[in-house]
Amino acid sequence: MAGRAVAEAESGTNMKMTWDEPDEVMCHNLSKIVKETNAKVVLSSTWRLKPDLARRIQCTLQKWDVKVMAFTPNFESKPKHNTRADEIIEFIYTYRKKVDRWIAIDDLPLTKMDAEFRDHSRCGGMRISKDHFVMTNDAEGLTKELADEAIRKLNIPPPPPG
Repeated sequence: MAGRAVAEAESGTNMKMTWDEPDEVMCHNLSKIVKETNAKVVLSSTWRLKPDLARRIQCTLQKWDVKVMAFTPNFESKPKHNTRADEIIEFIYTYRKKVDRWIAIDDLPLTKMDAEFRDHSRCGGMRISKDHFVMTNDAEGLTKELADEAIRKLNIPPPPPG
């Protein structure tokens, strides 16, 4: 059976993160998403780029029974096609045979980045659409309502093959 992936990609300020760990509300809401959808977490935030910070986040999330299964690739040094949307789509495309449903949770406008900056001829034309995206905001981060939206989106059956 194919798995589900959540590309968890919020910035430190949006998740009210201290340098020690993500905030309790975010952890609870992410844990709820994972438990209710059997999702796997793929970290795409800049946190993944600093090994010590990535380890601390992984340890904190493990306390909530949330395991980070992977990180998206880092395209920062690429001259073009280097947005977070590119990184997420590249990961999903690479593992498409193992992922039947996915969403990205981010405070960045990924659907807009995808539409304006991505080369859609790459990765089989995959896109970050509203069906694959939950946008958080600076003031509140991953709220219960947004977690519920993520759960609804992940629990929609995948389209039949072919």
